Amino acid sequence: MRGRPACVFTSKSDRGAIIAEICRHFGYECVQVPIRGRSHAFEIMRRALERRPNGGIAVDGPLGPYHKVKRGAVKLAAELGYVVVPASATARRKRIIKHRWDRMEIPALFTRIGLAIGEPKKIPCHLSPEQSQEWVAWLRQQLETLDRRAEELAGVPRQKPRMHAERGSKLLSEQEG
Repeated sequence: MRGRPACVFTSKSDRGAIIAEICRHFGYECVQVPIRGRSHAFEIMRRALERRPNGGIAVDGPLGPYHKVKRGAVKLAAELGYVVVPASATARRKRIIKHRWDRMEIPALFTRIGLAIGEPKKIPCHLSPEQSQEWVAWLRQQLETLDRRAEELAGVPRQKPRMHAERGSKLLSEQEG
């Protein structure tokens, strides 16, 4: 989006103010929307996007749960005729604030960043509730794939799956025998 007029949406919160300041530093306008009052927030976002050709939004925000795509992002793109471009970013070394719903990541200085961008997709307008849910599922699947790709690009070491076995379980008895 560099060099293009764009707005980024954040919540009207302390965290949103930090994101807004970073966005402004990179030349983007930031629109802070209230956390409560969905219809009012949606109207603010709709008006902002009518003035600018590009916008960015975290599809699981502003209150989570973590990585749960909300219908509002799909509805906004469909009603305004916007193309959805899924994207994910992560850092190789970072601090994860685990007590937050969004598991906010703060990259370490001089770390490698991975940015994965998916294929643009036009969401048709006038979606039925079932079609809306299908688009939400599509977007969730795209973001999961892009999360893994961003981790690969950043060089995040793969975590080995943890085996949880109880004493006396079939798994342990097969390994012992």
